[in-house]
Amino acid sequence: MDPTQALQEILGANFSKIDETTLAYAVGIVEDADAPEDDIVGSLAPLLQGALDLAEAEADAVSTRIVRRARGGPASALDGPKVSAPSEPSQPKLLQAPLIIAKITDAQDAQMKNTLKAIYRSDVNTNETIDAKVVNESLDTSLDDRTFKEAVRSQKKSVKRDKKDTNREARYAQQRDEMLLKLSGRPVKLHSTGTGESTRQREIRLEGVSMNLTGLELLEEASIVFSDGRRYGLIGRNGVGKTTFLKHLAGHAFKGIPQHLQILHIEQEVAATDISVLDTVLQTDVEREALYKELRALQQMLDADEAAAAAPPPAAPVATAAPAAATPAASKPKLIFDGSKWIEIGSANEAGGKKGGKGGASGGKKANNAGKPTAAASATPEPASTVAPSAAAIVPADATGAASATPEPASTVAPSAAAIVPADATGAAAAAPDTQASGADAALPTAAAAVVDEFGLAAMTPNERVERLSEIYERLADIDADTAESRASSVLSGLGFTPELQRMPTKAFSGGWRMRLSIAQALFISPDCLLLDEPTNHLDLHSVLWLEDYLLAWPKMLLIVSHDRDFLNTVSTDIVLFKDKKLARYKGNYDNYEKQRSTELKNLTKARESQEKIVANLQTFVDKNRANASTAKMAQSRLKQLSKIDVLPEIASDPQFQINIPEPDVITGPIIQFIDVGFGYTPDKILYTGVNCTVDMSSHVALVGANGVGKSTLLKLTYGELQPMLGMIRVNPKARIARFSQHHVDQLDMKKSPFDWFKDMYPETPPQEIRKHLGGMGLGGKLALQPIYSLSGGQKSRVALAHVTWKKPQLILLDEPTNHLDMETIDSLILALNKFSGGVLIISHDEHLITSTCEQIWVCGKNQITAFNGDFEDYKKLVMNRTIVTGRS
Repeated sequence: MDPTQALQEILGANFSKIDETTLAYAVGIVEDADAPEDDIVGSLAPLLQGALDLAEAEADAVSTRIVRRARGGPASALDGPKVSAPSEPSQPKLLQAPLIIAKITDAQDAQMKNTLKAIYRSDVNTNETIDAKVVNESLDTSLDDRTFKEAVRSQKKSVKRDKKDTNREARYAQQRDEMLLKLSGRPVKLHSTGTGESTRQREIRLEGVSMNLTGLELLEEASIVFSDGRRYGLIGRNGVGKTTFLKHLAGHAFKGIPQHLQILHIEQEVAATDISVLDTVLQTDVEREALYKELRALQQMLDADEAAAAAPPPAAPVATAAPAAATPAASKPKLIFDGSKWIEIGSANEAGGKKGGKGGASGGKKANNAGKPTAAASATPEPASTVAPSAAAIVPADATGAASATPEPASTVAPSAAAIVPADATGAAAAAPDTQASGADAALPTAAAAVVDEFGLAAMTPNERVERLSEIYERLADIDADTAESRASSVLSGLGFTPELQRMPTKAFSGGWRMRLSIAQALFISPDCLLLDEPTNHLDLHSVLWLEDYLLAWPKMLLIVSHDRDFLNTVSTDIVLFKDKKLARYKGNYDNYEKQRSTELKNLTKARESQEKIVANLQTFVDKNRANASTAKMAQSRLKQLSKIDVLPEIASDPQFQINIPEPDVITGPIIQFIDVGFGYTPDKILYTGVNCTVDMSSHVALVGANGVGKSTLLKLTYGELQPMLGMIRVNPKARIARFSQHHVDQLDMKKSPFDWFKDMYPETPPQEIRKHLGGMGLGGKLALQPIYSLSGGQKSRVALAHVTWKKPQLILLDEPTNHLDMETIDSLILALNKFSGGVLIISHDEHLITSTCEQIWVCGKNQITAFNGDFEDYKKLVMNRTIVTGRS
């Protein structure tokens, strides 16, 4: 039976209560013919439980009936054997050799013996050929047979339960990804139309909204107002749904979001293509692109019309020429250009003359504003028989009389001179060939049809094309098309793209740099509401400071998800806390939020304690006097008071976890020494020359410097991933070095869960130890069983940190470790690093992390590593002064 029909038949009236998205996912689950019944029921039951508010047992029973009904069973099939998915009728198979039953029996016996050996073995299993279902855990062989068998059964059930949970979480993760993908869109710049813009609503008012992803409730009856001109910092623990909330806002998925409001969420880097960095930003202005494209086609058509009109009449008329084609054009008003505006002559339609004159004058004025020359080659009026203005009226002539092209910036998407006005070998404007023409009137439609037309220009009369030309120039001026390139270049420069880098194709850049390019696109587009998700993750200190200044002048609505306290303190006007499926707004920056939150919690605690005392006193009075006839009325009165009291919620503290870095074995002397080291990826791009430095177990060093100077390269040299071109690097043979990469996600198997990934990495480790270690990183419960790709950015970072801290290294290399981590996790990491007795080498732009953990600052730049004489605040002031001097602000 069709899954939808099975759902409708079993659910009855409840079927209409399921929303379309949940129904689609339910149908997809039931359609899986290859999956076992238990797996499908395990995935379908929680979905129906959340959608229909069913009890767990009831949801399981209903799901079982649905699955069995879809597979051809009766509607009431709840008891009895499991129903398999219907399959094609089997066809008789001709065997190529006779079956020997004895051999089959021997093979089955051998397989059973191997299975029993695998199940009841008491040592650690390291045989990779054994089925993954077998538990790799030692059992106490001193147990009696009954207890031993119960332990084995318990282990098998645990493995089966983990597999079931993992499969269910994998299904949910895929469904959530598909749902969120629908909310994503291409970043596009939208321009104001100028009609009613000032009266449109500029705020987002969410009242009682909920956010549910396939049974996972992230928001529940939440209310908040986002106002135009405010800059909100959105904070909350990893995994609460901050990024998902931004995606829902960008997709207008909540009621209360005005449809006319452009909301842009940048979440992934720009694709690697052959298009230059500057053009990649400019191409987000699709209206500008379309106008320039239409302008090119229109100018070519006008040139073709001009050439056809000026062609000498043929010796004999062509019979196929239709006089009617020239009639509409002849009845239209004629236009001439007097050097400053278009003038209609011979118009029989007064209204048309006014419209043409106004549009033409405006077009000439706007063309000048947009940097388009409009001076005519000759101010004398055209003859009355001329239908369209001369080519010189559209495109100014140079000294030789050849039509000169409208100048465009070389690197913009606007056409080059040759593209706008085709020229022959002498530089004169080349007319489109028209050997079929028989007179000017008949030739015009033919010439127009010779040009590829995708804007409907061929259907226009020459006069209408001239009018459209004026409209295009006017619109280009309205959207500031002539300043687009300089604005885009300024944004790119602030984010670290030099003029040389702006001309390079995007495929030449790493993912981090292409993420910067995405931020540049967002700033250039300047939407009504900009949503930035961890914008400082891929920026160096120079670019972070520039971005802070840029956003301080942001005139529209801004929502930022960030872990950087200093960034939020500088930029935010309000802080929004995402907690307990609610949104709470606090005025001021992050420091003000912490003060307000602390005061709020203290007041709530006091109010709850006071209320508990009142409730206790009332309850004591009731208990003592309710049985006494003389005081029964008073006791009843106290009971009414108790029933009217709104009990304040218990102040639940956030679950805390602690990052524990195992203490390493103590080794004396340097861990690593750089002796006159030189390195470069190519001979013409040398990053380091003559580097001398030493790291030991007492070193806590921060590496700072602009992007591209070689900070990550130095860590790769330290880790042994790269070898120096000159000099030598000495590594203590007893030292263990661990590295947390800035692109740590690439090291993880996205399809596996954290638990399974750790089991594969460390097969001899008992599962309990792995779960305990992951739980210490805040990855307990279902999070440990979800596919890694479905985790949030911060949760993926915790998996990688768990891998780094699993060993006992004497030196830890951390490349931007705070990216995607929430505030609490960063604080826990700081405590762990301060307790760690080994050496630490950190690359980070996070001022809080550096000032809390590092005792030295090494500046990378000018092919050297230099110890900075001062703290991070001194270095920050130095960078700010240099930024102002170089004009990047």
